[in-house]
Amino acid sequence: MKIYFKVLLTVLQCYSHEIHAQRLDTLTRVIYQASDNPNWTADGQGLLFTSPFSGNWQVYLRDISTKKLKRLTFHEGTDETPVCSPDGTKFIFESDRNGNTDVWIMNMDGSGEERLTTQYGHEIHPTWHPNGNEILFNSNSEDSLGFAIYKMNLATRKTERLTPPAEFNTYAQWSPDGTTILFVKWIKHKSSGEWGRDICIMDQRGKLIRNLSNNPDYLGKGAGKISDLLNR
Repeated sequence: MKIYFKVLLTVLQCYSHEIHAQRLDTLTRVIYQASDNPNWTADGQGLLFTSPFSGNWQVYLRDISTKKLKRLTFHEGTDETPVCSPDGTKFIFESDRNGNTDVWIMNMDGSGEERLTTQYGHEIHPTWHPNGNEILFNSNSEDSLGFAIYKMNLATRKTERLTPPAEFNTYAQWSPDGTTILFVKWIKHKSSGEWGRDICIMDQRGKLIRNLSNNPDYLGKGAGKISDLLNR
């Protein structure tokens, strides 16, 4: 039985991003050229990633066994953070091809490309609900100085904001059973003005928020600036 890699990560080497896959005791380079945003396909046989092979960052699909490479997006904008749907038929990603960054969806064969968000502002970091019917994403459309977490029903396109628009709450992901949302809460240190981060959870309505890391010592001790997020 063939054992596939369990963890994907981006490694920065000589100012160039490369994608590596890791088992428990080994680290193997999968993509040699400048690449980022790796995510497994639903069956674990391939990976989605972005790379500037064409001159700007686009989405590619790599078959792990055959090493075949397929480009999935074609335009002059920048595409990032592709994530495969639970059933393996589609993927979502963010793109700035229209000026602002929006969330898009398309089939895994590169067809059926569709824009999901049209709000004023930037929509980033899309992720899937385990049932494949909803997605989470971040947006600053209601407050340009914050990033809120939203969820969208893909059938109706109905969008619901889950966190206050003036706060910075990012990188949201559903739990495997779809009942809880894990996210990063950015907290500004009152005395230093620096931004620290904590790991929090909430229910799928945006309620019952609980801080899991609750690390006040982190704030003010080399905590990352909010510009780290805005300039990624």
